[in-house]
Amino acid sequence: MLIDGNTARPLPPLEPEAPPVSPQSISPPAPEPPPEQAALGLVDWLIVACLVVSVGVTSIVIAGSIPLFLLQSMDFWFEADTIREVSNMTSTTDDHSRTSVHPLFSILAFTPVFLVKHLFGIPALQAVLYVTGLLGGLWSGTLFLMLRVMGCRSFDAGIFTLLSLSSASAIFWLPVPNSCTWGSWTIMLALILLLVDEQRRLGATAYVVASAFTLSITVTNWMSGLLATVARWPMKQAIQLSVNALCLVVLLWGAQKFIFPSAQFFIGSRSEANWVNHPQSGQMQHKAASFALHTLVAPAVRLMDDDGYIQYGEDSFRLSQRLAFQFSTPGSGSPLGLVAVGLWSVLLLTGLWSVLTVKRHWRFRAVLATMLLFELALHMVYGEETFTYSMNFLPLLIALTAFGTLGRQRAWVLVLAGTLTLCAGLNNWQQFRQSVELATHFTPQREAMLDQMQKDPGRPWPRSVGHIPLAVPGSSEAEHAYHEPGGDFSPQTPSFGVSFWLCDAQGRPLVTSQTMPLADIQQSFGPSASPAVPAITTKTPYYDASWSRLDATHWELRLKHHSPHQPAILIRSVGPAGGPVTELHRDGNEVTVNRRWVIRVTPAPSDIALGDENGPEGLTTRSSGSTWKGASGWGYARLTLATDAGEPEREFRLVLEDQRVPMEMQHYRKNASQMIHVDLPDPQFQRSMDAQRSHLMMGLISGETRPGDPAVFFRAWQRPGAYITSALTRAGDPNVGWVLSRFLATHDFAGGAGPEADAPGLAIWALTESAAYIADHRHDQWLWPHILRKTRLIEDMLHARAPVMAPFVVPSPYDLLHGQQPRMALLAKPAREGVIVGRIGNHWPSLYVNAVSYRGLLAGAEFAERLGKHRQAAAWKDQARILLETWQRRNVNGHAHLDESPMQQAAFSVSSSPRNLLAQPMTTYSPSPNNLTIAGELIRAHRLLRQGRPEEVWSTLHHVWENQASPGLYTWATARTATDDVADGWQYARGWHDRTTVSPDYETAALLLLLQQDMLAYLDTEAANSPVVIGAGIPPNWISQSFSVSTLLLPGGSIAWKWDGHAMHVTLTGPNRKIELGPAFPPGTTLTITHEPLPG
Repeated sequence: MLIDGNTARPLPPLEPEAPPVSPQSISPPAPEPPPEQAALGLVDWLIVACLVVSVGVTSIVIAGSIPLFLLQSMDFWFEADTIREVSNMTSTTDDHSRTSVHPLFSILAFTPVFLVKHLFGIPALQAVLYVTGLLGGLWSGTLFLMLRVMGCRSFDAGIFTLLSLSSASAIFWLPVPNSCTWGSWTIMLALILLLVDEQRRLGATAYVVASAFTLSITVTNWMSGLLATVARWPMKQAIQLSVNALCLVVLLWGAQKFIFPSAQFFIGSRSEANWVNHPQSGQMQHKAASFALHTLVAPAVRLMDDDGYIQYGEDSFRLSQRLAFQFSTPGSGSPLGLVAVGLWSVLLLTGLWSVLTVKRHWRFRAVLATMLLFELALHMVYGEETFTYSMNFLPLLIALTAFGTLGRQRAWVLVLAGTLTLCAGLNNWQQFRQSVELATHFTPQREAMLDQMQKDPGRPWPRSVGHIPLAVPGSSEAEHAYHEPGGDFSPQTPSFGVSFWLCDAQGRPLVTSQTMPLADIQQSFGPSASPAVPAITTKTPYYDASWSRLDATHWELRLKHHSPHQPAILIRSVGPAGGPVTELHRDGNEVTVNRRWVIRVTPAPSDIALGDENGPEGLTTRSSGSTWKGASGWGYARLTLATDAGEPEREFRLVLEDQRVPMEMQHYRKNASQMIHVDLPDPQFQRSMDAQRSHLMMGLISGETRPGDPAVFFRAWQRPGAYITSALTRAGDPNVGWVLSRFLATHDFAGGAGPEADAPGLAIWALTESAAYIADHRHDQWLWPHILRKTRLIEDMLHARAPVMAPFVVPSPYDLLHGQQPRMALLAKPAREGVIVGRIGNHWPSLYVNAVSYRGLLAGAEFAERLGKHRQAAAWKDQARILLETWQRRNVNGHAHLDESPMQQAAFSVSSSPRNLLAQPMTTYSPSPNNLTIAGELIRAHRLLRQGRPEEVWSTLHHVWENQASPGLYTWATARTATDDVADGWQYARGWHDRTTVSPDYETAALLLLLQQDMLAYLDTEAANSPVVIGAGIPPNWISQSFSVSTLLLPGGSIAWKWDGHAMHVTLTGPNRKIELGPAFPPGTTLTITHEPLPG
């Protein structure tokens, strides 16, 4: 009896075929004929070496031809987690949570990359590609060895190794960093162990190591290690060896945890349930076809809607589509692909018959068949894109078909395999190149456009001024259409551009929508068939245009020209949110763009020309062809409109149809039942309020706010998010405030600067104010723990004796898991004599931080009182009082001495109010003293309003309205600097090319909407009984006129008021409140108040 060093249990003797030598020995299965020995000679090892080198180098070369962004993308390349796996191979501090499925992938992949990087002194990404190439070489060499040990001759093993390398799976996955290649390698090693053990008995240690190795990469791959162990050892010992393997992996995982802190344990995780029976995986036939056929023969590649993203510095750029094979028909890639599918099917059937009839390697055949059935069953229920996991079962399928060479049919099996290698290889390489070409549509396009702009500056180009995102609230970034002054339009981001030309008789442009002076353009919002997305009307001296959204797949343009020039509509790759136009097709009066968008014009155009705008004649080419294709993506269509001398102002209608139905994300949005309506002497006031609400609503992404243009900012920022949440809640739809509160409550910090000291106070203010308008006890109860946690952050800063470090995550779009990168950063320095020293970016504005924190404590206390938590409310009020007294004592002369940056004391440029600076409304504070920005002017106007200076507030308003980025649409731009914490999605489109400006700026929109709401009515929480001050923004010169306001929301109710020139009439719905009039109303003004109960 032999005792192995890894177990105390008796193991079988070295020659299990011999009779048992003791009662304790366990009889093996009935002996089988000795397998034919496959002795590996020098030639075999030379072949292996050649494969490792050639395949490794080829993989590195192919990887170099792939667009770099693919290595920084998530889910785009056939659902691969490329950026996560690259980061796992290069960083110890990044997100390693997928060790819940890939137990030791982080340490096993990181180690060789680390060694290569430091040994050769190369960048981390290059080291990843080198290691990936080496793994590809090892994978091919290991497959060759497995086929040889299986009994295939060297020539046969070489043919089937070449077949595997020409497969779709190998071509698409060997050059790309991914865990499945590692997993596939471990599966082959376990199978080789079993084959070698049939010829030369191996000990238990080898099985423990092999089993642990299969488990270490992917938990489901452990099945190969378990089966190999069970096939070789009696059941009790197989269980013991498997437990030993599990314990080994657990121990190594513990060591890994010290190096990779975010690593998660692989036992007990239930997160994978989200990928079981996933709706995007299709029906059973789609999964079976992908498993058995697409693995070797690539079908036609498709783009399908999905939530992926590209990593950009510390931010992420969201992708709306990804590459997919899942729903493609087998053999649809090319005629050679169809032939290859037929040949592969014959090989599979032959291999299956051989596995059932051959008289050797019964253990190996049993394990191979069981593994194939297991993989098939697994992927019938798990995953979105079956092809993603194809490397796991490619060697199993190859081994199955290679069994055909072990019988009498060897000769014709080799002919089939050789022919298939050629057909499949050509087809798969073609599909691979097409996939890379499709991927280039998602690569940075701005540089290509800027290069052409520099070469041909006289060509009309996008304005990059005042564009407007248009979308159903909650839509993804890519589902936003964009409109620029003059009427230029793009239906998605990226897509293409629609612009207008007025030409001479030779077709040369005289006036274009892209070059017309802004002074000649008048714009306005109007009603549309889609209430959440207003129509945009443009009036110019030459034409009138109106764009409106009809439904989820249709946009409409109505164009009326009133000039003597010949009108034309241009479809180009550049526009407000353009992208590569690689294919155009004309059919009658229809033009199809990129096989997706159909454009119909009525009356029918007199001429439609297709071409390449970089061609010799540029955009004036007259062509008669019905189809144009070009990989450069510079295609254009010119639709010359038919004019009628008898109808000088003829109207044309263009309908733009999206043939791929996008997902509507409006589950939480409702048409607000209560919209503020004002009847004031200045009609701009109402237009401005309505426009701000529309802009802010259309800028929402799912349930999150954005600080500005969603194509620039792919995540929420805390400060603008607080303003936007408060403004939209007061604007007529508390349900929107309920949704936005979810993100603001659950995220203590957001944005690119990490933990900032104003975040807790701002969030508490916005959340509690929104809760007062929402007036839902269940929402209040849900919100309370979040208010408690955020208030404790303020207390921590207030009592800090050491630097306060705060954990935070950099959220990726839609909270994709890889983007949850946990970090620690400085929130505040030790408090100085009871005053917070908090960080805002790289500055330490003492007045701003302490004022916002003071307001946050008071707001938290008021919320606690409302919930009946009086002890907590009293404690927070005491904290606020102590902070106020400390601030007053330290700044008795009105000057603070704690600030450590030039930003510090300039938070108030208006002369100080008699009231304490620390106790002003939240919207009167700013971390920056810059009053030259529109946002800075509006914050100053908020202070002027509370100081009773409405004339100066109106002066500010008129100045703001006169400096709109998009005339008549009430939007403003703001400056930004290019940093790694802003992804700037415009680099992936042929549209916005001003890298220093963001338009629109939603923080400005929210501050303006809050200002206008306060000008009509606000709660003065600093005064006794918190009266409602109405008409604080009314200037004295209006008093002789009549005006009114209706459906203005208040916490728990609403207010409407009417001034008839002599008396004020107020209708108050909900709780009784004290009413005060603004400073413009004369003393002794008659005030009548009608109180109405809440409906229902």
